[in-house]
Amino acid sequence: LAALRELREPTAEELERAAAIGRARAEQGVTVDAVLHAYRISIGAVWTRFGELAREHGADVTTVLAFSETLWLSAEALMDVVGAAHREVELEQAREEQQRRDAGVGPDACRTGG
Repeated sequence: LAALRELREPTAEELERAAAIGRARAEQGVTVDAVLHAYRISIGAVWTRFGELAREHGADVTTVLAFSETLWLSAEALMDVVGAAHREVELEQAREEQQRRDAGVGPDACRTGG
């Protein structure tokens, strides 16, 4: 939210935090579609609240456009990073599963050490 308050794109650190969320959700088994859907819901809530506040305080067009552009760019950057990080984990998990199958080892054997 700092990027929105400051009307700027997310920093590399903010994007890395978003990537970590994407990786964590993949490791938890949450689908990328569900993760991105949650982001869209959150962005919609921010947009709705901003609209309410803008009308309530009589925000000028320049302010509304600046916030809208920042929200759009930030949301796109964050969702791209989250989705990519999630897919990286999914691919790694698929490679590991394929290696277990190729070796004739079931997933339970890997968790128990043999």
